[in-house]
Amino acid sequence: QNFVALQFAIDIFGDNESLEFDFSVLVTPDMNFEDHSSATEAVLEMVTGRGDALYIPDFRYEADPIPDNAKISIESSNMKSNFAAVYFPYVQIEDTTNKTNLWLPPSIIALATIAATATNEQVWQPPAGSLRTVTNNLVRTRKRMRINDREVLKSANINPITLFPGSGFEITESRTTQEFFSALSFVHNRLLLGYAKKALNQTLRPILHQLNTVSLRNAFVNTITPIFERIKKLNGLEEFKVSVVD
Repeated sequence: QNFVALQFAIDIFGDNESLEFDFSVLVTPDMNFEDHSSATEAVLEMVTGRGDALYIPDFRYEADPIPDNAKISIESSNMKSNFAAVYFPYVQIEDTTNKTNLWLPPSIIALATIAATATNEQVWQPPAGSLRTVTNNLVRTRKRMRINDREVLKSANINPITLFPGSGFEITESRTTQEFFSALSFVHNRLLLGYAKKALNQTLRPILHQLNTVSLRNAFVNTITPIFERIKKLNGLEEFKVSVVD
């Protein structure tokens, strides 16, 4: 029954033309990719198919989180993709309504940080570091990630969350789980491409189904160029070129 509900949700969110269910980042805090691999793989497949979003799956909760085990787990999973990012370890959040503290998956902090960065700056700024990490009601992490721990996690493209003296809690990396290194090894580059794809889908629709003429090709370039000029002006790109092949 739960998987039927999940499949129903996947069908809904998989429609990137939906007027009601558009998204840029997806988290599934009630599932983890170690115990619910079929479910999380189905979600990642849907997000990859859309091509304009990022999925943040979680590890299972561990009372004693060990970075080496997390590395083995992600490397043996099917979660390695530039459409996915993972964070470690779990975090404790103050529930001010019920006056208690709760252990929650780190995707909650990652999502809040991505949203705050996109709102206060731009979506293509790295959602990490002491100035951008959202720490509202964050009490502690399940275990403090020391430098050797962080190096282990970084080598497996896992983004650590830890506490530094003086500066507080911090997401120290902004990596996707892609195995090989490229520009898409970084969360903010994936988010940038997702932003651009959404913008292009909206602005180019009015010129679809027109005759392939010089005027149409000029209109295509003139429609796309301002989008990337704005991104460049706001430090999202260094250079770009728009060309149409006849």
